[in-house]
Amino acid sequence: MYLSAESLTILMVHLIAHWGKLCSAFGDVNIVVIAIGDNPIYGFYAQIPMYDVTMERLQKKYPVALSNATMHVIHEPGQIICPDAAAMMYNVAGKLHSLMHNLTGLTVIISPGCSLEVIALGDFARDQALTDKRRFPTVIAYGPPDHPSLALAGKRLLDKFAWTTVTFLCDQLTQYPALAGFYQTACRNFRQMLDSDNAGNKYILYTLSFDSNNTRRTLSDLLQKSKSRCRSKTDLFLIAARG
Repeated sequence: MYLSAESLTILMVHLIAHWGKLCSAFGDVNIVVIAIGDNPIYGFYAQIPMYDVTMERLQKKYPVALSNATMHVIHEPGQIICPDAAAMMYNVAGKLHSLMHNLTGLTVIISPGCSLEVIALGDFARDQALTDKRRFPTVIAYGPPDHPSLALAGKRLLDKFAWTTVTFLCDQLTQYPALAGFYQTACRNFRQMLDSDNAGNKYILYTLSFDSNNTRRTLSDLLQKSKSRCRSKTDLFLIAARG
């Protein structure tokens, strides 16, 4: 189970906030975020912006606890596949050593990670009990593995604005076979959640499948079909089932 960047940051900051005197004793608090590669799921551009936004918000919320906290980012670009990213750990270790040589105080190292780094956490991180939101409200699995949370969030968004006509545009992603299953499952689970709560035909559901790898076909026809089914003829709302 993956934790989202925001969840990791919030968890870490809450620990720092409750350490209080310990943080004062260390002086500076250095938060080092390591991002290896540019994978579309857990790479630099997919994760690090969330750390930046979360840190900015939490510094406003906990100005005292985080007054001496600074975030540093180590990025080793270019790798997409986990084994390739693992091979870059030597470069990352060198950058980390150089950075920590110039830091004082308490240093906390966190990373979005890759499947190779999750092995050590596997004994407990895959426990289904962690999906119980009443017991673990701050634990959020990262996007692809946690389809139920994504579907639940989408459903609540629809209900909040009383949107009842939904068209799913599901990409087959034949150019990314390793990722296609994630997003196809997300699209399918989202629809199933709405179907299961569709007493009295509350939702009007449509599914349009396409393949973004087919460069000879444009998306204009799909978008026109989706818009024609909406109550509003001027606005188009889409929920993408891919990253």
